[in-house]
Amino acid sequence: MNKPKLCVLHRYPITQAIETNPSLYDFLKIMTTNGFGIRFVSFSEEKNAQRTHVEIPPGVEIVALPFTLRRNRPLDKYLKSVLFLFLTPFIARVVRQDERILGVYCDDSLPFYGYLVKKLTNRRVILRLGDLQTGYMLSGRSAAYDAVFKLLHRIEVHTWKAVDGLATISRPFEDYVRRSGVTPDRILTIPESVDTQEFHPIDTVEVRVKFGIPSDCVLLMFHGVIEPLKGLDILLDNLSKLDSSLLNKVKLMIIGNGGSIGDLRKRASDLGLDDEVIWVGWVPFKMMPQFINACDVGVPMRSANFANNFVVTLGLLQYWACGKPVLAPRLKAISAIVHDGENGETYDPRKPSEFSEKIRLLMTERTSRLDEGREGRRLVCEAFDKSVVAQALYLGVTRLLSAEKQTSWTHFDSDLSIS
Repeated sequence: MNKPKLCVLHRYPITQAIETNPSLYDFLKIMTTNGFGIRFVSFSEEKNAQRTHVEIPPGVEIVALPFTLRRNRPLDKYLKSVLFLFLTPFIARVVRQDERILGVYCDDSLPFYGYLVKKLTNRRVILRLGDLQTGYMLSGRSAAYDAVFKLLHRIEVHTWKAVDGLATISRPFEDYVRRSGVTPDRILTIPESVDTQEFHPIDTVEVRVKFGIPSDCVLLMFHGVIEPLKGLDILLDNLSKLDSSLLNKVKLMIIGNGGSIGDLRKRASDLGLDDEVIWVGWVPFKMMPQFINACDVGVPMRSANFANNFVVTLGLLQYWACGKPVLAPRLKAISAIVHDGENGETYDPRKPSEFSEKIRLLMTERTSRLDEGREGRRLVCEAFDKSVVAQALYLGVTRLLSAEKQTSWTHFDSDLSIS
């Protein structure tokens, strides 16, 4: 069949990619249902990976690069990310081999490689800006790092302008990209998503019993990759400054692994928090709903790194999907959707007194806390469910792909009005 194709690029194989972008699988299904073939290029799946089986949709061809990537091992993740950039010429050859590939959608947020694919293939390229990784790596660390970031970011902005479309994950990110000089009609805002059927409220006590958490204790939870940009050092500092009447009734569960975990464990011990902080380690993704439902308040922590102003974390959406209120840092994208007293609480991490005030509020106002969690659940089902986001991504990507060559698309059945 001579149907058009879209090449989708990601470091992670599909089973891992949908853990970081739940709408991706639904997006692939919508594309194939509407007459597109998909060529999905990624690293290979680990042979012994304990992951939920994902049935590859008909019409999706997998091109597995001969390497694996272990997300839960920071060094391996870093090295394979660099390797993925160096494999761009090979990936471009995969694209050029099939004339039916009309464009490339880079779901991975690695910088620069989408631009290289554009130059090496001359196909339309759309980048998903899930975060600003150059900002994470370099901004705010020192004057020297800031200088390097400014130089690299100028190049990065040039690559944004050179491709055919950008899918930002928040309005603040979209505004930033616009101010950088990218043509507005090339920008989409496609938010993060969550599987509201997998993440939903359940009545469970197993996790609390396993870790010896009393029923009258308020359990705070953070889960994710543990690295400096998450700002967990600030969270520990604020926790240690709580009045003893609060601290005795609070525990913090930290789930995940990463390069900062050793330093953080030492910091917690130095702050006298050995009894208040529970270190769980890496938990399989399919078990996360059970853990989240065990907590009382989700803490989707982020540092003051300016790039964090652009993100709404997956963790935040997962807490809401499970009916949990959140206590979140007051950053731009997060503050745009977390409204104090409605679906959670925000605070300035630099002000321990405000953190203490919010903890006291969440502890004492149990009814309000439950109401905030229910409102969070309502919001994610309405605006952030993976099926809703996938449909928006489909409409946006096909619009950008067809913007200049409309005549080649007129015979395909889609929701778009293409003349």
